[in-house]
Amino acid sequence: MPSDYEPKPPKGEGRWTLLQQRSDRCMWQWDRTASDGHVVVTRFVIINDPARLDFDDFEEAEAIFEKMGD
Repeated sequence: MPSDYEPKPPKGEGRWTLLQQRSDRCMWQWDRTASDGHVVVTRFVIINDPARLDFDDFEEAEAIFEKMGD
């Protein structure tokens, strides 16, 4: 990815927050909400194009994200 690359959130309804970005990958927090506006599910998603990895646990996602650089 070029240095001026602006990552776009993956597909999926809800709120996407970019947590970390490297030249070849990025990690997002994905919050989905119920109809009353309360967050019901939070997932952590790593995009290493074309791969997408989804996690329920932030620490696990962060560890994998960092290992991808090795």
